[in-house]
Amino acid sequence: LNVRWLIQDSSSLRSVNFYIDWVSASMWWKSKEFVFEVNKDKNLSVWKHTLKIESYDLQFNKSEISIELEVLKR
Repeated sequence: LNVRWLIQDSSSLRSVNFYIDWVSASMWWKSKEFVFEVNKDKNLSVWKHTLKIESYDLQFNKSEISIELEVLKR
């Protein structure tokens, strides 16, 4: 599963951070296009997980979104 996020705000970007179940998975991306491969190591258990993407501009204004992900048993 890949998560792709495109920030369309015209303000300058300071960083984009990505969390899985409130644990840091990727920090300090500098690009407005964000792509992260979720569960690349196949370590997410069968359960409902929360993915959160947050971004900061140069004035430290924060924007974020949370996505619920359910990993199903094969």
